Amino acid sequence: MEARIDYPKVARVFAAMLGRSRYLRTCGLDHGSRTSGAGVDGGGHRPPERHVPDETSERVRRFFTEKELADLTRAIAAINGWNRHDIAGRAVPGAYRPPRARELERSA
Repeated sequence: MEARIDYPKVARVFAAMLGRSRYLRTCGLDHGSRTSGAGVDGGGHRPPERHVPDETSERVRRFFTEKELADLTRAIAAINGWNRHDIAGRAVPGAYRPPRARELERSA
């Protein structure tokens, strides 16, 4: 399989998405919350809703501060955004290497 679009080379929005991801890594929201955050909105197991039900909102407010909920919402949006880019661009699984990993591979 071959990628349809090389986003880092052609899309300025890629830099904005990377900036959002950098913020999420440093905002204090733990990795588990960021990576499993999609479960708050049903994780894709039901049709999309136009809102989060009050019951769900009340349930998660017992565990997260308002800032953490805002950060979690941004994390979910980021995950969904990256997934949409990967689907549309037909990203090749396993082909992405973070810059630091590429550096280490070259120096090995």
